[in-house]
Amino acid sequence: PLAGLAGGAGLVALANAGGRALSLDRLFAQSPGDGLRIQILPTVKALIGQHWPLGTGLGTFKPVYRVFEPDSVLAPSIMNHAHNDWLEVPMTAGVGGALILLAASIAWSWRLVSTLRSRPGAGTQYLTRLGVLIVLLFAVASVSDYHLRTPSIACLLALAAIWAATDTQNERRAQKDAAASQ
Repeated sequence: PLAGLAGGAGLVALANAGGRALSLDRLFAQSPGDGLRIQILPTVKALIGQHWPLGTGLGTFKPVYRVFEPDSVLAPSIMNHAHNDWLEVPMTAGVGGALILLAASIAWSWRLVSTLRSRPGAGTQYLTRLGVLIVLLFAVASVSDYHLRTPSIACLLALAAIWAATDTQNERRAQKDAAASQ
């Protein structure tokens, strides 16, 4: 674990020294309140309330937001997404999208608890824990960006979800085998 942490820190330092860490530059170049992503959140929250419970429709963020975009945030660039999937999903998908997010959060929480309670080192336990951790990282990152809309990142999330569920599937098979042999 220490070697992995040191390696990760080394990669970040190398990217920063080579001028390739644009996300770090963006992070430290402005205060959180200065970013356009933060400035649009009140409008997105208001749109959720205005279009609840049905939402504006999947894929409608850009045209709907353009109608309600405040003059204070007008810029030459166009806001394609809310940069917060936890708010954009209820805005566009309404109560149905919010329920899917809630169900996924409950399923992930249950999996986290069952993974932490299980004995370490059992079969696929390491992949299961890695999957649960990756899903958590994406969930947290979705508060400030919409990276899961990139196909390669969405595939990584799907793989992590499979890993998170792997141990459960193996446990069920073992329980069925044990019940059949009795």
